Amino acid sequence: NEKIDLIINFNYDYYFLKEMFSDLKIVTIINDDFVAQARPWMIKSIKQQLKQTCENSDLVFAVSYPLQEQLAEFNKNTKLFFPWTFKKYEKPTNNINRNVVLYWGYIDHRIDWKIIKYLLEKGIKLRFIGMVSHKVESILNDFNKFDNFELLKPTKLEDVYLDDISCSILSYVNTSGEMIAVTVNNRVFQLLSYGIPLVYVNLPNLIKTSEKVIKKCTLENEYFQAIKYFENNFYDCQDDIESFLENHYSEKRYEYLIKSIQEI
Repeated sequence: NEKIDLIINFNYDYYFLKEMFSDLKIVTIINDDFVAQARPWMIKSIKQQLKQTCENSDLVFAVSYPLQEQLAEFNKNTKLFFPWTFKKYEKPTNNINRNVVLYWGYIDHRIDWKIIKYLLEKGIKLRFIGMVSHKVESILNDFNKFDNFELLKPTKLEDVYLDDISCSILSYVNTSGEMIAVTVNNRVFQLLSYGIPLVYVNLPNLIKTSEKVIKKCTLENEYFQAIKYFENNFYDCQDDIESFLENHYSEKRYEYLIKSIQEI
């Protein structure tokens, strides 16, 4: 039988692992802000379980800056561990008519629909691709009156037509605790690997990078201006995107993971 050297745990409430496996190293990965998402009457309990789980771990990984700061109070050996892309950067095809903005992902109430409506009224072409929450079906039905709005069924990114895309939009409502804790969305690196820059809601803890890669927006007009910038400068942004991705491939994450584990 092969010897097990460590346990990698993804559960915030598995504080009992160290007691069960006292001779093994415990590595815990916290991939969401479970405290911010909790119902009011559950916050104290979840925070306590999270605290114990981190304290009983030899190493903790967090997926955002604020999560790292929060968890470091429970375990000083807490490190950042961002998402990644498997696909290497690929230079987009030359196309003069890049004038469509893409939203690719789950379509639900977290999207700032006021921003979307404003952009449609300004004549911006928007293509939404993804599963639709029943909570926003009526909103999407109202958008059918716009000739510049397109809604398509869920599709893998590699199967999406991207030759007319100027940028991707993530205009989330940024008032909820779980959104404030976001540093980078799982889809960001995937989109960038196809050379698609992002127009992103100005979250306080958003990953730091060039404005040629991610433009942060708050006001409606800022979204409009950012989209127009990428329409006119799409190919000028490609070197920045390629450079930014160098540290965000799966191989880099794996090397970092192994090195961090070897140090405990």
